[in-house]
Amino acid sequence: MIDMDKNKAIEALNLFNEKTEELINSGFVKHMQEVGLKVSLKMATDKQVEVTHTLPDREVIKAFVLTIRFFIQDNECSSIRNLATIYQQMPVSDNLKKDFAKVRDKLNDEFKKKTFLNLNGKDITYEKVFDIFIYGGLAHANKAKKQEYDNWMKDKPIASLIMSEFYNFLWYFLNCIAYIRKINIETISELNRT
Repeated sequence: MIDMDKNKAIEALNLFNEKTEELINSGFVKHMQEVGLKVSLKMATDKQVEVTHTLPDREVIKAFVLTIRFFIQDNECSSIRNLATIYQQMPVSDNLKKDFAKVRDKLNDEFKKKTFLNLNGKDITYEKVFDIFIYGGLAHANKAKKQEYDNWMKDKPIASLIMSEFYNFLWYFLNCIAYIRKINIETISELNRT
């Protein structure tokens, strides 16, 4: 656990809020609001699977994921884990601490849920999808994770379905951090009064 003074705590909370605003105003959100997500698979007469979808452009997702790193990498003061330390250490109301913990717990619970996908006899969790996309395909290239990502992307129908699950999870993630942003605003106000 890191020790943090009030000014550093406020700085971290403000950075979290700033990066959340960037995501809220992103091309990904615009796509989700205007177009949405849809994947359709159709078996053609030659047993080929035709895929149609309304998935966002790869560059839109890469930009979104680049900003998401501020919430998931602990070398950033704005990571959710580092914010948990702030909420534990700073003199803020119990209600704000509980609200933050509740949203964080819901997000962690969602990570553990299974997607509807079962690949090679294994159920795939949102955490697995998130991990493989972030650290194997979009933001990093961990060798083993990149290999798994590349395997997923080889088959267009599977790739489309997995991408859809990833984007749905990103939408859930965004809603959680947007709620945390509201809690942070109140927390900053309380810290400024102490």
